[in-house]
Amino acid sequence: MSANELTSGDFTERNEPFDLFSEWLKEAEASEINDPNAVALATVDEDGLPNVRMVLLKGFDHDGFVFYTNFESQKGQEILGQKKAAMCFHWKTLRRQVRLRGPVEAVTDEEADAYFKTRARGSRIGAWASKQSRPLESRFALEKAVAEYTARYAIGEIPRPAHWSGFRLRIGRASGSGRCRSSSGRTRSSACMIVSSFAGLRRKAIGRRFACIREALSSCLEQTETEYRRQGRTRTAPFDRDR
Repeated sequence: MSANELTSGDFTERNEPFDLFSEWLKEAEASEINDPNAVALATVDEDGLPNVRMVLLKGFDHDGFVFYTNFESQKGQEILGQKKAAMCFHWKTLRRQVRLRGPVEAVTDEEADAYFKTRARGSRIGAWASKQSRPLESRFALEKAVAEYTARYAIGEIPRPAHWSGFRLRIGRASGSGRCRSSSGRTRSSACMIVSSFAGLRRKAIGRRFACIREALSSCLEQTETEYRRQGRTRTAPFDRDR
């Protein structure tokens, strides 16, 4: 895919980042090998130390971006404690990324129940048996827990554990308003949703790099000439800045 194809209809001119994200996600679903909805989720503990891991986005709209997890896990505890997080999507095949940050809140029980029912039966059993972020006594202990819950819920629906639910990272509550665009192929909304495209930027970056090198060399040559003149010395060959 060429840079022109990637940047056609300059995305920095877009006024609605949510619609742009939706379009990019659909393109990623067609181009990524697997898990186009995978996103790096960053949280902080009570001391302000960050943690990051991959989760799967399970829904989004203008209210925010939703994912599900065990509330007793490390990420669950950090979100419940600090009530804020950041996300970063990266689609390598499209050379694009989207960064988000903002306050986080739990989804409603109705939302969590509805999503839980769509999960595979084995995944629902796993939500009961798995003790996320806690040391595992042994593989046998996990297999035993899976067997116990499989037997307990052998017939009928598997209820959602109270400690398993979803979070919604909300966008638009950060301070600041409006949108600004920069020359680096980036558009920002309310200081908390940033979409970036790397396509077509490499040539500009290389050009800027050479310009900086040329400027540094020119400055070095001028300093050298000044020092020669100060010492009353002459050089055996003149510097040619155009070379």
